[in-house]
Amino acid sequence: MEKNYYVCTGCGMLCDDIEVESEKNIVNKVYTACRVGVAHMKEGRESAAFRVDNKPVDEATAISEAAAILKNAKNPLIFGLGTSTNETQKLAIELARKTSATLDDTSSFCLGRVVEALLHNKFKVCTLDDVRNKADVTIFWGADPSDSHPRHLSKHSYFPRGTEKQRGWEEERTAIAIDVRKSHTAKICGNYFFQIPPGGDAEFIDALIAGLSGKLPKTSYNFPPKRILELANILKGA
Repeated sequence: MEKNYYVCTGCGMLCDDIEVESEKNIVNKVYTACRVGVAHMKEGRESAAFRVDNKPVDEATAISEAAAILKNAKNPLIFGLGTSTNETQKLAIELARKTSATLDDTSSFCLGRVVEALLHNKFKVCTLDDVRNKADVTIFWGADPSDSHPRHLSKHSYFPRGTEKQRGWEEERTAIAIDVRKSHTAKICGNYFFQIPPGGDAEFIDALIAGLSGKLPKTSYNFPPKRILELANILKGA
C-alpha cells in the first residue's frame, strides 16, 4: 500500500492536500477530499477498460488502433482536458502538433471571454489565499459552490480564519447569494439571499448601481427597493 499527496482535478479549486492510498495504480482510500473529489478519484478504483469495436482488447492493441485512427484522420480534433493535469495537457499539445490536430476546450463557447479579460488585466482579480485572508464580503452570484466546489466555503470564502480575518464567519465575514433559486449556498447565506427571476441579472445590477449612487433602485419585476439598498450598504461598508 502506498500513500501519496494528490492534486485533485475534480473541480477548478485543485485542492493539493488530498491524501490517497493506492496499490498497483488503483485508488483504495481517499482522505480530506470532498464528495466531488472522492467520486472523481475513485473512478480509478478499477483498471481502465480498453475496447475496440465494442470488444475488450489489451492496452497495446487499443493504443495501436487509436494511433491508426489519428494517423488517417484528415482533420482531427482534441477537445476537453478541463479536468486533466498539467502534465496530461502538455502531452495532449504535443500529440496535437504531431497529428496536426486542432486543440480546443470549453472556453471557446463558455467563459472564454472572461479568460481573455483576465489575461489582459481588464478587471481586478485575487487568489483564493487572498479571499481566505482578507475578504469580508463575498457575493455568490448565480453560483452554488456548496454543490459545485464543496470545499470553497470551508477552505477559502466563508468559514476559515485568515491572517486578517481571525474571527471568521461568526463576526468578520458576510456571504451573499444572488440567484434564481434557493440553492444550498443560498441557505447558508440566510437573510442575505436575494432571489431574482431568470434573466433579471442586468436589471438587478442597474438597480444596485443606482442604490450605490444614492438613487432609488427600480426593477420591472418589482424587487423590493429596501432590500437592494440593504445590499448596497453592505457593499459600501466592505
